[in-house]
Amino acid sequence: MSQSRKYLTSEEKSFILQWTEDGKTQAEVAKLLRRNKATISRFLKRYKATGTLAASPKPGRPRFFTARDDRSISRAYKFNRTASTRSLNGILESNDGLGMSHMTVWRHMKEMGAKKRVLKKAVVIRKPNVIKRLRWVKARSRWTVELDWKCYIFSDECSVQLGRKNSQVVLWRTDEEKDRPHLHPSHHQKIVCSMFWGCVSYNGVGPSSLYGVP
Repeated sequence: MSQSRKYLTSEEKSFILQWTEDGKTQAEVAKLLRRNKATISRFLKRYKATGTLAASPKPGRPRFFTARDDRSISRAYKFNRTASTRSLNGILESNDGLGMSHMTVWRHMKEMGAKKRVLKKAVVIRKPNVIKRLRWVKARSRWTVELDWKCYIFSDECSVQLGRKNSQVVLWRTDEEKDRPHLHPSHHQKIVCSMFWGCVSYNGVGPSSLYGVP
């Protein structure tokens, strides 16, 4: 056994208790384990006080930043969702005078639950259209396949933009913020290059049509 180990192992603790019950002195136990006598003494005192072999929790390094600094970090990333930790580090240093590394910024944001997430795309439906769609569904809630739905054809169109960069956008957010509308881009700003039209019915898929590039 090496003396370079700082903490006693569970096996060593069991040996200490067994040998002391057998009548061995602390000096003898320390010699058998090749440990310092003070280490054996501290463990026995702690065991008598707590009655457990588990080590006491370590306090760790004291926290350097305050709750106010955490609020500054939270405010910085919420106004700069797509910024990197290095950019946020510069913003915090210039606006709040917080000198820290970008890894410290990342650790604090991780503690707050903020992570880099892929920006989800959402279709924007205006409130009047939501009301119309809900009214349409309720009016047909009792329809049957044989008498009603077999008589209808459903059609839809799809726009395709050629030569557009299809890169993902990532932003900082917490799990609680995933459904907030302002964190989802809309589709109404796309420029249409080509349009495909198709339809489907109870009997199968219908023909599709391609419209020219405007």
